Amino acid sequence: MKTKFFLMAFALLLTMQMFASKKNDKKFSFAFFTDIHLNKNHLEKNHGGFQGIEKAIADAKKQKVDFIMTGGDNVDIDAIKTEDAQIAHTLYSKYARIIHNAGVDYYAAIGNHDRFWGCPNDDQLYNDGLFEKYVNKSYYSFDHKGWHFIVLNTANSVVDEEQKQWLSSDLENIDAKTPIVIATHVPFLSVYYPALDGKYTSADTFSNFKEIWDMFDGKNLKLVLQGTCIYTKKLK
Repeated sequence: MKTKFFLMAFALLLTMQMFASKKNDKKFSFAFFTDIHLNKNHLEKNHGGFQGIEKAIADAKKQKVDFIMTGGDNVDIDAIKTEDAQIAHTLYSKYARIIHNAGVDYYAAIGNHDRFWGCPNDDQLYNDGLFEKYVNKSYYSFDHKGWHFIVLNTANSVVDEEQKQWLSSDLENIDAKTPIVIATHVPFLSVYYPALDGKYTSADTFSNFKEIWDMFDGKNLKLVLQGTCIYTKKLK
């Protein structure tokens, strides 16, 4: 897992340098971690899960990245029951302490395993509420050195109406020349099943991906960062 972090960070450093013009003095780099999956086993004394993310952050900082992003599934709590809810809080609390004290801006996306069902569905912590309590908003945007970054919430395999309206308003303020990067957990397009089964299926994409994709028509979309497709172990 640690090696995976380092390779992912390094790949994105190279990517952003290739996108930047040689004449552009606003060149920058960032690291992208995805599917970290910190879970209850990582709370055991000698387990290296939390040490792994700390080491990955430290490695990214050595590369002098401007910031770090994630592609969701930061923790793994969606199967936790009400009677074990404290485990979910502890995992998020430990993760939050690490990222908020990282010494570098940290922008996380939410994944399906980041959702919390261990409370009544009218509780503010239900679904994406616990993520927002400890980490950051479940969807948002930010700007960096002339680039516009959009972090979507596709944890429920759809971009719902409220988020669509927000995205539409966000894009209205972005001109046709501004380069855009999207981060999403559930993909627009996935190679998971083609790689494993030799055929394409929409099962591993969010349901209204085409509608959301079309919203970027006429915009300068440069890069889409996705999570969830963990197939390397199965291919081995």
